[in-house]
Amino acid sequence: MTDARTPRNLQVRRSRGRMVALVVAVAAAAAAFAVWFVTHPPALPAPDEPVDVSVPLFQPVYVGVYDGDGTDRTLHISEVSLDVEGEATVALMVCRDGAVSVTSEPTAFCTSLDDANGATIEPGDALVLEISEDESGEATIHPAEVSYRDGIRWGTQPVGPTVEATFVSR
Repeated sequence: MTDARTPRNLQVRRSRGRMVALVVAVAAAAAAFAVWFVTHPPALPAPDEPVDVSVPLFQPVYVGVYDGDGTDRTLHISEVSLDVEGEATVALMVCRDGAVSVTSEPTAFCTSLDDANGATIEPGDALVLEISEDESGEATIHPAEVSYRDGIRWGTQPVGPTVEATFVSR
């Protein structure tokens, strides 16, 4: 506080530089949090326990990896990556209006099956692996890597369990 008797060169002034630095620091922290928030959606389920399935030769088997019924999330999938050790034909599919655990008859549980690349998964839909092979053997299918958008959030995450498939003749 100053009064008329305090010489002008002895008056205390607040530095504007400190205030500007504080505003810049708060803005940078808010921007960093916003970037983190947008690029880190809640994790998709990727159980540690593997699933063992027997797959008859020449007949696809469908294994459920994500059930959207328990969430209100809508996932807009842009890309799917599958890592398979061994010989097998594997595709990630969207089971519309249903879900499966393991089946060779998905039409009993799904109104339709669509390729997951470029698909939208809404509550009530599920992701399933379609696994087939025409020769006896074994394959390990690691959790699918799914790039997706969920509202304003986006990311690439693993989804589903590791599947140990054994291909057998009937």
